[in-house]
Amino acid sequence: MTEPEEARSPWVTLRWIALSTYAVVLFLWCRKYGVPIGHDYIFLWIIIGLACASIGRTWRSFVHLLVDWGPFLIVVIAYDLSRGWADSAGFPVHFMPQIDADKVLFFGHVPTEWLERNLFHTGIVAGFSGGHLAFAVQPTVPVRWFEVVFDLTYLSHYLVSFILAGVLWVKSRARFQAYVRRFATLSALGFLTYVVFPAAPPWMAAQQGFLDPTVGRIGGRGFAWLHLHTVRNMIDTGTKTTNLVAAVPSLHAGYATLVAITLWPTTPRWCRPFLVFYPVLMGLTLVATGEHYVVDILLGVAFAFAAHAMWNHIERWWQTRKGGLSREAEPLGSRINLSF
Repeated sequence: MTEPEEARSPWVTLRWIALSTYAVVLFLWCRKYGVPIGHDYIFLWIIIGLACASIGRTWRSFVHLLVDWGPFLIVVIAYDLSRGWADSAGFPVHFMPQIDADKVLFFGHVPTEWLERNLFHTGIVAGFSGGHLAFAVQPTVPVRWFEVVFDLTYLSHYLVSFILAGVLWVKSRARFQAYVRRFATLSALGFLTYVVFPAAPPWMAAQQGFLDPTVGRIGGRGFAWLHLHTVRNMIDTGTKTTNLVAAVPSLHAGYATLVAITLWPTTPRWCRPFLVFYPVLMGLTLVATGEHYVVDILLGVAFAFAAHAMWNHIERWWQTRKGGLSREAEPLGSRINLSF
């Protein structure tokens, strides 16, 4: 079908009607229930959107949708389940190595302590919970603008990686597959580290007396200011079923770095500083809100580059091997360039 014929095809009109309806329904759903951050909801909405975008294309598009996204969903669900199991493997929880590493990097100081003390002026506040007197670490100043930035950055962790996967799938199935390989490898490396080296985040270290007791899990006030209470509640609910000592490496920083690595080759030079800024801002957010140490962030970044470098090497080997085959014996799709 030529381009003018495709533009006049009734399937194109149906595709745009389906996509417009999808956008309206998603907006109304988010307005009522909040931004979907659970992987089940995220995958559901992305797959529905991609199915709408595939209307009028070849039937293979729907087959590829199932073949590509099914395993991706299984990998993500398996990681979610295994991450909660990792803390029951029996290895001792580490508190001091991360603190000592940050002190070496910052001349005897722990950045989380300094940032929370100067940005949030945290203090221990008494209150009643369940009819009993309880104490919690809370900021003692009104909500600041940077808290909104921090919370939106933290929220992006649940969305950006999967939205990028959807965009890549529409534009280039080969790039989507390459990205998913790196994403799955990064997740596996993180999981293995969580098993053999369970590590406490700063807020937990403070509760156990390893850091200033005014260090806490500060975050979410920006959501309240934006009237996104549902998002904060969903994040809090999710943390109750995850591994609380899976702090090394920071996969929040790792995934943000992988997004930047993936987009780097096709991004104009003038936009590339923004790609670098994204993982940097994610790291600052995590350190300032008591979720991670700086060393956790650096290891997450290193793991992302390691996963990317490993697959670059494997994909070059694939290409070299396929290039040595005769044209008649060359497998279907082998001429697709999988390298970045």
